[in-house]
Amino acid sequence: MKTCIRIRPEDNVATLLIDLKAGLTVPQTGITAAQDIPYGHKVALSDIKEGAPVIKYGEVIGVATCDIRAGQWVHVHNCRSARDVVHAGPSGSGEGKSAGKGVPSTLKAPVLKGYRRPDGSFGLRNLVLVLSTSDLSNSSARRVCLRVPDAVPICPGFGRCAIGEDLKQHFRTLEGLATNPNVYGVVIVSMEPTSAKTVLDRVLSTGRPAEAFDYDTAGGPTKLEALAQQAAEKMVLEASALKREDMDVRNLVLGLECGGSDTTSGVISNAAIGLAADCVVQNGGTVVLSETVEWIGAEEMLASRCKDGETAEKVRASVRFYEDYVRSIGQDLRGSNPTPDNIRGGLTTIEEKALGSVKKGGSSPVSQLVRYAERPAKHGLVLMDAPAAGVENMTGLAAGGCQMILFSTGKGNPIGNPVAPAVKITGNPRTVANAAETIDVDLSRVVTGDLSLDDAAAILMEAAQLHANGKPVAAEILGTVDISISRAGYTV
Repeated sequence: MKTCIRIRPEDNVATLLIDLKAGLTVPQTGITAAQDIPYGHKVALSDIKEGAPVIKYGEVIGVATCDIRAGQWVHVHNCRSARDVVHAGPSGSGEGKSAGKGVPSTLKAPVLKGYRRPDGSFGLRNLVLVLSTSDLSNSSARRVCLRVPDAVPICPGFGRCAIGEDLKQHFRTLEGLATNPNVYGVVIVSMEPTSAKTVLDRVLSTGRPAEAFDYDTAGGPTKLEALAQQAAEKMVLEASALKREDMDVRNLVLGLECGGSDTTSGVISNAAIGLAADCVVQNGGTVVLSETVEWIGAEEMLASRCKDGETAEKVRASVRFYEDYVRSIGQDLRGSNPTPDNIRGGLTTIEEKALGSVKKGGSSPVSQLVRYAERPAKHGLVLMDAPAAGVENMTGLAAGGCQMILFSTGKGNPIGNPVAPAVKITGNPRTVANAAETIDVDLSRVVTGDLSLDDAAAILMEAAQLHANGKPVAAEILGTVDISISRAGYTV
């Protein structure tokens, strides 16, 4: 069993894979623990002077707030974010001129079979949605799906009295979910006909079957639900006749997500996802990396990988927006990110979390940055400017056309998405033991056995292929799926 991981030779800390007792020596380092240090936390590999950088992933993750001796625990009590000290990371100028081709992948491309759609896309699932246009009609969508169990309810939290960007984003997201390649057809329910027609027209434009019903026209919820039930039953029967066909990886749009992160996320599950992401990109597919706040501290690394300077500046501007907004309300992002559970899992600073988070994106050049719930116009690695909260972010990814989401978790996170299956991946053996029913891919043998990261990526790719071709993910089996559309402002 490995006792720690030192990611780069220049790192002055290592991540422990055991609970280390004071006085014991870490075999791989020769360092003797000066105190008890918990599993998943960092031990200093050399003396670090007050104000000197703490280095992990070969990058600055923070600065020492006091002198730290070799063998001491490095965490929030003696290390803080370097955000106010290091404004541009050590990864280069980030002008978008040095983006290479990424590290060549040694993984085999997944062999996929999907459902061909009239618009030329392919779905990994064959869903019939009962989609409510606002919170006022959610109860009807749920009741219809109780009577037609094979239909999937889509129930937004808001929708009425939205204005400006909120109104645009609300309907862009609903339309994106309704036209995701995983969707065969849609039954729309609404309080009134205008909003129903907005979504209906977009779905019909893709060649999918769709019908819309509203309280005003139907004469109340009971009549509306009877009509919607008949339409849903018909679509479910039609969808059941479709068969999977060979699907090229170029038709795959893969979303990336992490939640309940700890230090195993950055060094194992996110890193394995990054290798899989590179394989998909190098075989012509599209990968979408999101969670803008979790780029903070790693944005220059991402900017340096952008194919052009305009995209690089958009990356920086997206990060500045969140930082400026938080400052404008008198808050500090470092008070909420890393979250308390991230800190308990060993993550100390926002930079450390970010550098581990962006590992999911692999090494490929960044081809484009899109808005929340916007479809990529280019293949390759795409960034989506979206909040980090899991349900909101996965909603944006699914609305942006992702047919499947690779979801890394360290401490454990059960939530999935009703439209794009979320494959849960962990490298933490304690999470596997405590919440096995929520995990789809167990990479913990990187810690407990002799599994290499390349081996872990191959296991992940094989499992992802099975789930893409129809094997249910844990969240689908447990029914732990939901949507939440991000807000831009107040309802008025």
